[in-house]
Amino acid sequence: MATGPIVILLNITLCNLYKNLNSNWGFLNFVDGLLENNIPAWLTVLIILGYGLFSVIISLLCKYYTRVFYNEVETVDTAFTGGGQLSAGLIMTNLVSQWTWAATLLQSSGVGIQYGLSGPLWYASGACIQLIIFSTVSVMLKIRAPGAITFLQVIRARFGTVAHVVFCVFALLTNLIVSSMLMLGASTVLTQMTMGLSVELSALLLVLVIGISVATGNLACTYYISYFTSSALLVCIIAFTIRFFNIHHQEEHDPYKSFDAIYDMIFCRPTDPSNFNSSYFTILSTRGLMFGVVNIIGNFGTVFVDQSYWAASVAAKPSEGVIGFILGGIVWFAIPFTFGTVCSLFYLSIGTALGNDFLTQTQVDSGLAPIAIATFLFGSSGKAVVIAMVVIAVTTTASSEVYAVTSILIYDIYATYMKVSLDYLDC
Repeated sequence: MATGPIVILLNITLCNLYKNLNSNWGFLNFVDGLLENNIPAWLTVLIILGYGLFSVIISLLCKYYTRVFYNEVETVDTAFTGGGQLSAGLIMTNLVSQWTWAATLLQSSGVGIQYGLSGPLWYASGACIQLIIFSTVSVMLKIRAPGAITFLQVIRARFGTVAHVVFCVFALLTNLIVSSMLMLGASTVLTQMTMGLSVELSALLLVLVIGISVATGNLACTYYISYFTSSALLVCIIAFTIRFFNIHHQEEHDPYKSFDAIYDMIFCRPTDPSNFNSSYFTILSTRGLMFGVVNIIGNFGTVFVDQSYWAASVAAKPSEGVIGFILGGIVWFAIPFTFGTVCSLFYLSIGTALGNDFLTQTQVDSGLAPIAIATFLFGSSGKAVVIAMVVIAVTTTASSEVYAVTSILIYDIYATYMKVSLDYLDC
């Protein structure tokens, strides 16, 4: 598209026309209700408990299947290794589900609003690189330490007790921080959308569901649950994307009558001067690049010191683990990039139509923009979909964190420093 002064003037005139027409079709009044917590508490509780029931059913079916058809005897090792024979497809779906946090869905749109297309791109790129690189570590773990259950056992065998204790502290702190971020972030978002639901109650409900899911299954069951949850997340994101690209209103000057109209709205919107041509539709952004660098460095610690990702290596066949991690990183890339791009562009177009953004920067940083966009696209049912996505993302990841912490406590603390022999009844 040409960017000469005449084209820019035409786009600015068009934006002003859209803004002046907002009062004619009641858009301003509609925006005021986008963030109302009008979802009844019983519906949110039903979604949380319904997911818990689904997890229990899948876990029981998984254990029955492995016991009847594979004659698998459950021991403490199989509970934390999944038998060590899982396929690349299960590893991939588990990584996609495990690496999808509430922030993945909510914060990716926030950086898109700040930096344009470079925001979701760097958010997704900065967090999938680690999974792809980890694939090489996965195969080396199976080759050089095939009997290891945790990566801390390898550190103890190679560097001794002192290093082992230090990394045990690091690993447990990593799991604690990740779990805290998951629970607090999800509880805050659920409270924002639900009438009469407190942060404490939502957190307790999530913990209840996670505890029941972990207690009735094992690590392999979590992978089978992830197969369905990953599919559900991708279906929801596809629905958002299709709706975004197929908005057809009847008003002649409706700024959302087509994607071309949305593009015209955002094209004349002022943006960060560090963006190339001061455009939102560019991946050349200095501040976006700086965010990407910080994101890449920070996520290396989150992956490589988190036992749950090493558990995926242990649970997979040697040849399948490499493929699973590579595919997992590639598939996961689509979640924050697509969802963040759709929500951020739609939010920017709404702000341009209004003449100013209808959310404060604090609200955007808190991840409330996708909630508003979901309500705009699907009404109140959009908020229910976001609730389901957040619950799925948080509970699956938190279940993996529970298994990670438990394996460290059993193998690296109890079995190593308290009791040499370990049997199933001890655990």
